[in-house]
Amino acid sequence: MVLVFIVHALFCNEASNIGSTLKYWEAYAPLTKNIDDNCRNIEHENLVSIINRVNSEYVFRRDVANNKELIDQGSETGIFRLKNSLIPNVHSVLWKSSNGYAFVFVLVAGENITSAVDILGLIVKYSLSIFNMAENQDSQLLQYPEKMVALLHVFLPAGQLLFLNNRLIKQLERDLNKILSDKK
Repeated sequence: MVLVFIVHALFCNEASNIGSTLKYWEAYAPLTKNIDDNCRNIEHENLVSIINRVNSEYVFRRDVANNKELIDQGSETGIFRLKNSLIPNVHSVLWKSSNGYAFVFVLVAGENITSAVDILGLIVKYSLSIFNMAENQDSQLLQYPEKMVALLHVFLPAGQLLFLNNRLIKQLERDLNKILSDKK
């Protein structure tokens, strides 16, 4: 199960200012249990720590990459374990970068990583085409978050990973196109 889905901009100079990098997030379950009145602050700190870690891993990979084609391609995928004082349980964080954005899944421990990689790749692919992220940057993502909600509803219903084959992917594409055409 995916606990949190995040889209954020990469290469932000002010890592402590979550508003400048965070573009979209959807929480399917809390990262911590038995939270008191500081729930918002703890969740905010969790998001900041995840974004900072993804940014640092992305920058590190770009710095050590010797292959010019890899640097120009602009697409990286990574995974790491997350556990700190704010998050008592171990979670896997899967991220994929594209066009200056990172798309992030926070998964429960023991989740099927291969399935998560496939679904995250589909979400990135359709996000780039739906929101024209290469051309307009994040303006459409910020103006039309309901399109991202529709995309996640189709490919990640209630945070559950689906086992996908070609037929199911084509059916989900038709469902997504129908939902998006109804929204216009």
